[in-house]
Amino acid sequence: MRSTFRIHFYVNRSKKRSGIVPVMGRITINGTIAQFSCRCAIPENLWSVSQNQAIGKSSVSEETNAILNTIRSKITYSYNKLSFSNPLVTARMVKEDFTGTGNDYKTLVSYMEKEMNLFRDRVGKDRAKKTWQKMNAVRGHLKEFLHLKYKTDDIYLQETDKKFLVSFSRYLSTFKGLSQSTVWVYCTYLKSILHSAYCNGYITQDNYSEIKFSPQVKERCFLSEEELKRIVETPINDPKVSFSRDVFVFCCFTGLSFVDMMSLRCNNIVTIGREKWIISKRKKTNKQFQIKLLKLPLQIIEKYHSKNFNQMFLNANYGTLRRHLKKAAEICRIKKHVTFHTARHTFATMALSNGMPIESLSKILGHTNIGTTQIYAKIVNQKLDKDFSLLGKRLENIFN
Repeated sequence: MRSTFRIHFYVNRSKKRSGIVPVMGRITINGTIAQFSCRCAIPENLWSVSQNQAIGKSSVSEETNAILNTIRSKITYSYNKLSFSNPLVTARMVKEDFTGTGNDYKTLVSYMEKEMNLFRDRVGKDRAKKTWQKMNAVRGHLKEFLHLKYKTDDIYLQETDKKFLVSFSRYLSTFKGLSQSTVWVYCTYLKSILHSAYCNGYITQDNYSEIKFSPQVKERCFLSEEELKRIVETPINDPKVSFSRDVFVFCCFTGLSFVDMMSLRCNNIVTIGREKWIISKRKKTNKQFQIKLLKLPLQIIEKYHSKNFNQMFLNANYGTLRRHLKKAAEICRIKKHVTFHTARHTFATMALSNGMPIESLSKILGHTNIGTTQIYAKIVNQKLDKDFSLLGKRLENIFN
């Protein structure tokens, strides 16, 4: 494809001071644009828009035009140099080569590391440490992939295309043996990096959005009402196992995730009318949720909450609680693989099975998209049976 390389000079009249205006430059290549300062200024009446330079034979005009000619030559040299080694060149790449800035970020791995450094500064504030760990894993797999397929440590961003991304996904699933869900997470992150490079002018076309990776949808494990009743009523003598069981039950009747439950503070419990409510924000999405406390979760709060602490439940290690929860499930004769996320699925299933509208459930669970709620909540056969029976009665009345 023939390149549309252009260099244009103009004056910035919005920054005029005492009749003097700064001279600016603009590089245009195949629709990509990069602007820069020429580090010189000129009286506004000496600039010709049509001629794209200073006019007249004054020393100021001649000196300005000499500077612009030098800049034009240097930019042209940078463009020719980059065109020799890159299949596609953007205006930003030429600008950074000309100004001597950003040279380290024209390759894929180096650009990814730049984005990761920006992300790392936000960990613990508005970003999760686990996401950072996943980013590190993607970087490690990407380096191994480049060594195996391209015999190199890094490649230019312009060398990446749809075929590159598809090859990387196949490498993760076949050579590394990762699950489809993990491949989806890793490739989605790499797509976001490439899209960022496109938005910043390092890539001329964003073809990656056309590629769709699908996660492997797993069956959501949840407890039936009979199983939940058994785990609530079965006596457990070990205090640690009993605590793990109780906080699990608390999640089953509130729909809270483990991290949101452990983040509860006294000021998150408010009285509306005569009822107690939890009002807080999900740590994952920062979306506010509102949950009415039923009798059983209120009893669990009264059992474990100490008046000397603002935190509702004292900090506990997630791995330790999971091991104790596994023992509790064995004691209660629950054969399913029970985790704390099972409690969230259980709450969603019970709510829908007993007639709660999915819009209300979505707000309780703190989802940003109601489609997420539809995936979470599996309607059991009992609910379907009730719905069909109700439909049958209505149809019988209509059609006699």
